[in-house]
Amino acid sequence: MNKMVMKGAIAALLILFYNVWSFIFGGDLVITFWITYAYTMLAAILASVVLVYVINDKPVMLKTALSIETALYLAAQLIAGNYSRKLFWLFPRLAFLLQLGVLTAYAVVILFTIMHNSQIKDQQQVSAREQMNFRFIIAQMKTAVGKMEYSNPQRKLVMHAYDALASGQIASNPNAAETEQEILSKIEALSRAITDGNQEKIAQVCANIEELAAERKQKLSMMNPF
Repeated sequence: MNKMVMKGAIAALLILFYNVWSFIFGGDLVITFWITYAYTMLAAILASVVLVYVINDKPVMLKTALSIETALYLAAQLIAGNYSRKLFWLFPRLAFLLQLGVLTAYAVVILFTIMHNSQIKDQQQVSAREQMNFRFIIAQMKTAVGKMEYSNPQRKLVMHAYDALASGQIASNPNAAETEQEILSKIEALSRAITDGNQEKIAQVCANIEELAAERKQKLSMMNPF
């Protein structure tokens, strides 16, 4: 028996136990009882669905947050239900509003948690794409360096330009995107110059790449001064 089936069985037993307890010890079956019963059953079903099914494929932090929030909601609903049956059994509207408030608070908290997690996930994906983009630029430069023979008199300049790129931040930023695109264009020009054996062009493009690498570093340091 897997964990999901076990959790589902435990949730079903708890709901069954609450049903028996409610009808044996719940007191008079007035409208307040039925309001409380409906809200509590809804809370039990929601908690079971969230804890058994919804959180299974979620990241650990989100899973923990949803579990804690759902457990607190279920506890709050049980307390509100017990409070309503004892004090508001002649005031069904107050019982209804109290338990509606508990349900609404839970819905707001759950939605906020999911939206916040989605925002963090989007930021992580953007960061991963930005890092991948600049890693691609460095990989292109490495490919260009690989085309050059060790005996080439300009190899030292090319390696210096490569080091200027590789020593920069891997994480990128949209504000530096234009500079990075220029760097990529210069790398393509360098690759062609190496293939053609144009020593003068190689030296010129390497100088351009170093300037652009310095410009990129400056832009990133201005956006992240610390």
